[in-house]
Amino acid sequence: SKKRNLIITNLSEVPLLFECRKTGSISSRDLHIEGFLPDQAVMGLVAPFATKELDFVFTPSLPGKFQETLTVGNVLDETNTQIITVKAAVEKSETFETKPNSLDFGCIDAGKRSKGLRVCISNTSKQKRNFYLVVREDGQFNFSSVDVTPQFTVEATAAAASSSTSKIEEEIEKCEHKLKICIRKKKTEKCQRLRNRLDKLRSVLNLDGQWSADLTSDSSGVSGLSD
Repeated sequence: SKKRNLIITNLSEVPLLFECRKTGSISSRDLHIEGFLPDQAVMGLVAPFATKELDFVFTPSLPGKFQETLTVGNVLDETNTQIITVKAAVEKSETFETKPNSLDFGCIDAGKRSKGLRVCISNTSKQKRNFYLVVREDGQFNFSSVDVTPQFTVEATAAAASSSTSKIEEEIEKCEHKLKICIRKKKTEKCQRLRNRLDKLRSVLNLDGQWSADLTSDSSGVSGLSD
């Protein structure tokens, strides 16, 4: 968001009772006047030969060109009005960033495994995001005499790992509850499916409280890229 102010000057010898109006369009809601509610009438009083500042905060909700018209008028004289045009160019913000933007493995002997290089993917938005990684099949990894196979491993940050661990523990608790019901109702096949699911979930959680990427997609880092 960005903040701008509007200065209203009273050039007369009597107090000025003014009103500031927006167009009422959907995009006009992105323009807020500090000290007033979004749909509240904006009125004020300016002493003779004095000034008053209105602080505007613009918080765009959609990318693109923004234009809003403000009408500032004298409440006691409808013919005395001023029109202010508010413009902005709103760019779409990136939802994630990667560091670094390139990887250089240097000189590698054919048939040998390279060292691992790391790419960090950071979610820069306020929402949870799912990321995917694709190796382009355009010949960049193909050589006349050598087959190159990229390998990837996923490593989450502490916050992502904690969140994923909590989700897995909740899933284990649900499966255990369902298993008790199935045992009581003697549903053999469903019991076996639940046991298999529980085994897989428990194998994801290690004694150290770490997790594997097999069952979760909320990872925030990619490491161990090798040829």
